[in-house]
Amino acid sequence: NWTTDGQITYAYAKGKGSYGYVRGVRDIHAMGFNLATRYRLNSDQRILFSVSQPMRINRGGLVFDGVIGDLVPTGRQTDLTFEFTHQLNLTSTIGTAFTYTTDSNHYQGPRNSQIMLTYRGGF
Repeated sequence: NWTTDGQITYAYAKGKGSYGYVRGVRDIHAMGFNLATRYRLNSDQRILFSVSQPMRINRGGLVFDGVIGDLVPTGRQTDLTFEFTHQLNLTSTIGTAFTYTTDSNHYQGPRNSQIMLTYRGGF
């Protein structure tokens, strides 16, 4: 009744400056991940718990005339989600999810929560 999956995403960018304001690019490294586990309560109901960190620049910057603009944000956003879904029929489900976020938008400190009610189906 348990299934678990995960995903790690890594990005690397290298660039050159131009004759404009940006004279160079410090190599940019970014990373994000998601880990989710699901449990089937019965044939119609499932719960999910996930932990994720959206893609964030870990290292890198832009070089201007004598100044380096660091692209690394001050925080590391983390989302904790609990979700319940109920299968109404073969093509329709209804669900509710609660997400708690720390370091929202990768700024250190802000926290927020959201509750979402969803319907998915065909007609």
